Amino acid sequence: MKTKILFLILLLGYCKSVDYKKKPGRLIDDIAISLKSDLIKNYDSKERISLAVAGFSRVDLVNATSKYKSVTPRLGVMIANALQNEMFIPEKFELIERLRIDALLSEVEFNQIGLAEGEAIKTLKLKGINSIVLGNIQLRDKSFRFDARIVELETGKVKSVASKIVDYYEFLELAYNDYSKGAKPCIASIAARGTWQNTSCVVKDVKKLNIQASGRWSMTDSGYSFGPMGIWDNPSGWGDYRLAEANHGALLCRIGGFLFAFDGQTKDVSGMEGVIECRINDTAVSNNDGTMTLTIETE
Repeated sequence: MKTKILFLILLLGYCKSVDYKKKPGRLIDDIAISLKSDLIKNYDSKERISLAVAGFSRVDLVNATSKYKSVTPRLGVMIANALQNEMFIPEKFELIERLRIDALLSEVEFNQIGLAEGEAIKTLKLKGINSIVLGNIQLRDKSFRFDARIVELETGKVKSVASKIVDYYEFLELAYNDYSKGAKPCIASIAARGTWQNTSCVVKDVKKLNIQASGRWSMTDSGYSFGPMGIWDNPSGWGDYRLAEANHGALLCRIGGFLFAFDGQTKDVSGMEGVIECRINDTAVSNNDGTMTLTIETE
């Protein structure tokens, strides 16, 4: 009992010590972890289903004629990508690739989602999708509220709900106010078993670069998988095979000599020019597995 109490005290102290201003990616992960915990706790179905996770929408931009793509800010994409990784529970869900879902919803009227009828639902059902996670984001005076729900497409019934309120941070507001004005993103797939891979996405005459990634990959024969942020602890007992000083297995990208690890944040690429290349942060790639799907946008 004393050991358990000590562990809880240390855990609480660790959680309180996180400086989200310095580690914005950690806050995104923590929001996703909290939402996933409540969604699973409130979900009582024992049947394994195919599940999609859609980008979270700005509530204040939703109206009867809004297209889904016009109300999904970068923050909504970041939360959805993180939640997709957290919802990787093979015994409960067969996850559908997120970018595939956002592509389907790009021509869907937002007010059709969650209803039993309509072309939007018919389209998703024809793709073999049983349920979908939908989310909203609200910016309040001094906080952000994130709401998520699992909707059964056949009936339109809400099967589970979750909410998370966090303190205001400037980086959250920046991502909240950053949404597509119509430019199409560049899509690329990066394999864990490859070295540097050409995304065919070009940076030229732009100032900002934002890369979002979804998927899971592994570095060892154990099959233990993780998301694009990688993991701090070395999963290999044979040595440190990192290419750069970043998490093991993190997504690395480069434009010429400018190399960076994925963190979900917008990069200043003023004056840079070249093709974006990416790979896993691992030099021994022969026993790796999995892929990351990238959404690359520039301004």
